Formats: sequence, C-alpha cells, structure tokens
Amino acid sequence: MDAKQSRTRFSLILTTLFVIAGPATASAAGSEGALTQKSGTEACISESGSGGDCADGVGLDNATSVTVSPDGKSAYVASISSDAVAVFDRNITSGALTQKSGTDACISKSGSAGACAVGAGLDFASSVTVSPDGTSAYVASDFSDAVAVFDRNTTSGALTQKSGTEACISESGSGGDCADGVGLDAATSVTISPDGKSAYVASFISGAVAVFDRDTTSGALTQKSGTEACISESGSGGDCADGVGLFSASSVTVS
Repeated sequence: MDAKQSRTRFSLILTTLFVIAGPATASAAGSEGALTQKSGTEACISESGSGGDCADGVGLDNATSVTVSPDGKSAYVASISSDAVAVFDRNITSGALTQKSGTDACISKSGSAGACAVGAGLDFASSVTVSPDGTSAYVASDFSDAVAVFDRNTTSGALTQKSGTEACISESGSGGDCADGVGLDAATSVTISPDGKSAYVASFISGAVAVFDRDTTSGALTQKSGTEACISESGSGGDCADGVGLFSASSVTVS
C-alpha cells in the first residue's frame, strides 16, 4: 500500500443549501448572518438522494470541495470517490441549486457509466476553483497528481475540459494525457490569484506549492520553468526551490 492509499481522506461535506438571514428575516430566523437550511429536497443534493432527504444527484460520492462562480450563477463540487467535478445551476435570487442534466451534470475520470462526460486528470478530485473572470475552472486531483483545466461557458455555466495535453498538468504527464509538471504529487488544493494571471497548487506528498502562469485569454496553465516551478520542503531533487514548513502541504490561497 503506497502513501496515498494509506491516507484516509474521507470527506463529510455534502452539497447542502443554506440561506443567510438578513435584517428582514432576523426576527423569524435568528440574528443577522444566521443560517437556515432549505426545506424538503432543496436542503441538499446527494449521490443517492439520502433516502429522500436530498435531491438525487450524480458525481457526488465523497464530495470534498465546493465553489460558486463569481457571477453567482453556478456551483461546482469536487468529489474524491466519484473522481469528478459536478456542475450545478444556481438561482441567484433563492440560492437553490439544480444539477445540470445529461452528461453536463458532471465530468469524471471514467464517465461514471455514462452519467458524466469523460475527463482526464481527475482521479481523487479534491479541490475546485473558478477563475475571477468566470471563464475557467480548475480541479486539483490527489491520485492523478494533477491540476485539470476547464473552459467555463459564462452564459450556461457548463464546463468543457481543454483538449490534448492542455487538459491537465500532472507530476508524471499521466501517460501523455496531461502536460508534464513537477511538485504535484498528491495535488490537494488549487487557487487562482485575484488578477487571474497565476495559479498555485498545494501538493501533499511533494510537500510543495507548484506555480503556474495563467493565460488570461484562454485560461490555459503553464508551469514556471526551473526552480520557479515550485517550492518544496526538500527541493525535490533540484526540481523545486528549497522551502521550509511545507511537509504535507494541503491548502493554498492568495492574498
């Protein structure tokens, strides 16, 4: 059993819907900022429907990360056991989520028996984010050692993975499915800078943060060259700059 398989990274996160109580509803729902879960099956969307407590969804087994697009019209969930990113329309008035239909509902490593579109670099999808301009989405995948790259339709919110090796960047190149990168072993978290020009990935086994330039027109990622490509606990045999306090790096953000 390798280091990845020996780690238990089960998530307890569900795609659960809440509304925030503002001044107009504070007397009924508690103090301002309090949460009230939606009623009925609007309360949540789950892989199995949770015995009728939730609406039935796909690509949500062990959901571990969720993000909302900057325009508020879409939500995306990374699911480690589904090896997937699931796609939802969001009602900007009520906050309710509706999963897209057909294979627009999710993109997964295997296609999930036809329930999802087939994608690359999504094994143990652990983290998802959307670029500030809303045109791209990115998924960090632990077992693929990869960051996967998607174009986002700003009208519909649908995701389309980029073609060829632009689809993903991985530690090993994933047999030619992805571009070859470094400092990505057990990639667990991805974020985009506020100006949209850079992406950063935290990698658990590499003990590293990997650094990418982002094309603000196409959304494509290119890892920096030389030791600017990453900073790791050990320097990764000269592939990365040598850093400290990065052992088992698991999350990354930008100010």
